[in-house]
Amino acid sequence: MRIPRLALPIAAVLALGAAGCGGDDGPTKAEYIASADEICAAANKQAKGISKQFETQGKKAQAQKSLKPLTPALSEAQKLNAQTNVKFQALEAPKDLEKQVETMNQELDKQDEITEKLVAAAAKNDQKTYNQLGQQVGQSQQKTQQVMNEIGFKVCGQPAQS
Repeated sequence: MRIPRLALPIAAVLALGAAGCGGDDGPTKAEYIASADEICAAANKQAKGISKQFETQGKKAQAQKSLKPLTPALSEAQKLNAQTNVKFQALEAPKDLEKQVETMNQELDKQDEITEKLVAAAAKNDQKTYNQLGQQVGQSQQKTQQVMNEIGFKVCGQPAQS
């Protein structure tokens, strides 16, 4: 049985929270990036523990030839993704980044929806659905990472540092 590795944190490409303030015209690009990267750094820190949990549960899943042992770690990742997604989308985007931020937020929403289904597929030991959803979330993560790189994030969308 092949268990695809989810890029944990799935949240590494997700979420930002406290809005930057740049006067009456909204935040500057630099303020937005700094606020977003701060949220991503906190999410990445939390995701490290989930990633370790996922590794441990992945070994159990392989030994048992079942996806069910992955459910707790996937559920934790999904919760972290949802929380950081809310924070990220609460940030006010600078005018010159509105289109990119909208695209990014749409992909983050898509990842959140897919991850919920992924948790359910693991709980049901539905390998086919799990694999399909894993591919879908991976594709969405790639799109999100590309947009995050275009925006210029330093932490968001980058591999989590050990």
